[in-house]
Amino acid sequence: RAEEAPPPKAEEPQALQEFNASLVRVNEKSPFGWAIDMLNPGALYIESLGSYASTAADRYNESAPAGEDIRPGDYITRVNGASGSAQQLGELLTASSQPQVTIQRPSAYVASLSKGDKPLGVDLNFTTKGRSLYIVGVREGAVREQAPEVS
Repeated sequence: RAEEAPPPKAEEPQALQEFNASLVRVNEKSPFGWAIDMLNPGALYIESLGSYASTAADRYNESAPAGEDIRPGDYITRVNGASGSAQQLGELLTASSQPQVTIQRPSAYVASLSKGDKPLGVDLNFTTKGRSLYIVGVREGAVREQAPEVS
């Protein structure tokens, strides 16, 4: 009889990659060229980039150093050196025609869980229009037991 293989172990989270990007808009009403999700309390999540040229993000990406282009899935963690809530970061961003933003790449890893009859044990925040969800907290359950690095 063949034995069932154990589930794969969780991959180690990747090291965080962070860099600064100086953006230039024609004026404070010019678009940045991205769609932002504000679910994360301390960062702005770049949900998507526009497909039109001449936005601040597009112009930055044209001359960005290798590996430091702005991508969907990145987070803006500081604006002009200031950190704060997603709301505060958004206000700082829109008030400036030449903001410097700190971009942080997401840290991704894979964990396989066997839920069984236990709850997953995660509190989530999401919107029906967004493409992401934010883990607000981890309680007793499969995630805490089998993937403690998620906390």
